[in-house]
Amino acid sequence: MRDTSPILEELQLPYFRDVSELPAPLPTKEEIHASSNVVKGGEIHDFRRVVIVGQHFLVKYGRYAGRIEGENLAFIEQHLQIQAPRLYAMWREPTGELYIIMELIHGEPLNTKWPTLAEEERTLILGKMRSTFDKMRALPSPGFFGSVTGGKVPHALFWTPHDDPKVNGPFENHRELILGLAEKSWLNGALNKCRSYRADFFEKHLSRTLEDHTPTFTHTDLLRQNVMMQQISP
Repeated sequence: MRDTSPILEELQLPYFRDVSELPAPLPTKEEIHASSNVVKGGEIHDFRRVVIVGQHFLVKYGRYAGRIEGENLAFIEQHLQIQAPRLYAMWREPTGELYIIMELIHGEPLNTKWPTLAEEERTLILGKMRSTFDKMRALPSPGFFGSVTGGKVPHALFWTPHDDPKVNGPFENHRELILGLAEKSWLNGALNKCRSYRADFFEKHLSRTLEDHTPTFTHTDLLRQNVMMQQISP
């Protein structure tokens, strides 16, 4: 059963942070599209782009941009005291494109800096990251597997073209979660006209492995390029 652990009420779009909490006026849609500082999605056919606008804003936009990213930032700000970008604005255009404006975190990606770091520096960084993950995982379990708003699991392993609660969730327990994972594997096998031995494996082994594990808030995309380093003067 679900308990009273932190759950984010689904953000009502359009969402705009109070102007008194902004570092500068929000960029207009024209300024966003005119930005030449493209982080991701530089090809004309890309349906999701990430750009930097000015000194304060990182903007993710496009038809395939996901509102769950903005909701995750809002959840973190409400329930955790960790370093993470703040959500400044989020809205969807009538044509379907979603716009997410967030705080730009200045620094250097860890993946570019890592080869030059001494062992003691790496140990220090990993200790700080471990502390951040400990804080995230210390949140009370919500009692279900799903998103921060209580919705479906926001991960590609549970994605389907159309909503299917058996595959997408949310799931009340680990058994439902594994069955959803297996069902997605069966669907992939059917699409490719072959038997899904992965689904057999999930059903046979994962249930015992994950038995009695409670749902925990965490980060599913921990890559060095997603960690920004800042030099702090002593």
